Amino acid sequence: MPEHALPSRDFNWYWRIPIAVFIIFCVCEWLLWIFTPNAFFYPRGRVAPNLHYESTIHGDLSTGNIFVTPQVRHFTYISDGYSARNDTTVRRADAILLGQSFSGGGGSSQEFMPAHQLSELTGQKVVNSAERQVIFPGYDQFQTAAFILKFNKPIETRVLIFDVMDNFLVDALSGKTIAEKITDVIDHAQDYPALTPAQRFAGFKKYVKDYSPQAIVARKLKTLVKSGFLEVLYKAKIFKRASRTLDYIDHEGKVYAVPKMTEALANYPQSTETLEQMVEALDLLNQFAKKKGIQFLVTITPSKMIAYNRYVETPYKIKGYGPGQIFYDRLTQRGVQVVMYHKEMMEAVDAEMTRGGPFVYWHDDAHWSPYGISIGMKKVAEKLRPLMKDSAK
Repeated sequence: MPEHALPSRDFNWYWRIPIAVFIIFCVCEWLLWIFTPNAFFYPRGRVAPNLHYESTIHGDLSTGNIFVTPQVRHFTYISDGYSARNDTTVRRADAILLGQSFSGGGGSSQEFMPAHQLSELTGQKVVNSAERQVIFPGYDQFQTAAFILKFNKPIETRVLIFDVMDNFLVDALSGKTIAEKITDVIDHAQDYPALTPAQRFAGFKKYVKDYSPQAIVARKLKTLVKSGFLEVLYKAKIFKRASRTLDYIDHEGKVYAVPKMTEALANYPQSTETLEQMVEALDLLNQFAKKKGIQFLVTITPSKMIAYNRYVETPYKIKGYGPGQIFYDRLTQRGVQVVMYHKEMMEAVDAEMTRGGPFVYWHDDAHWSPYGISIGMKKVAEKLRPLMKDSAK
């Protein structure tokens, strides 16, 4: 009776190869979660406490875009114990700045942040508000302001600066009104907001999906392949310079990128549902701040699309300074302390584009440059100094 052939030793190893590769990937993923190379994975910063690292970055509008001239710059990122972009964790400050990426100094190194510049201009301690998605999960900017005014924590303050971008005035609203959300916090909040277990799990899944090291590497590789492919097509004159979301400005051998202006923003009426709700909400916050003995200051920051509108290929005819001026006038009528610096910023943009002045917004970024921040913060400081003196009495 013939003997059965013994299985090849080589064959016994084949099935182990995919398992070994999988284990290696798992170990690499685990190590990158623990020893995250922040400067490579998060060169422009990340939401996490007690970070301090340096990187080299370019603008958010030049990633994967072969037409925009990148502005490569040194970047320092520091976060405090509340995951906010502050040099140190403090329990008490003279003023808190609450806003979006513009007020947090997005695109600029730590030393140029609005809060940092305001501290230097006023000689007082000005810090960014605790990171909303960490400390105030589920709250928007208005609800966060209501919580800070009600409890004066996690950082005690004498002045709350509430920054609004003028392009936010066209945002669609749904559900409860902004004022109703604020009232809910004022009347019912007992402590920091908490998500339900289902919401926490959904957030965890999204976080893993978006920030897994393998996902980050895959996105970077995809961007590299896409931009390389488009560059080949462009050089072959098969692909033309165009974008559904950006306007391009050719200036002194560089290509600027500007988010496209919308019809709703350019031809903004005297009254919209969003405008009315925001005015009502900020008036409510201002009245509540007075009861709590805290000064409340609104700042209105011009978006890049407004500031550079006249220099794009097909500019819109915008009346005055656009919706920011309407917003400013309405808040002033309500007695809300407010600062806008559209005039100064647009004059600086004119100087940049016609007389070779310093760049006001990064060429390759939606955010303002250190010079642009300094223009805005000088105007804010003029208003902030007397408010701080009043609050110290």
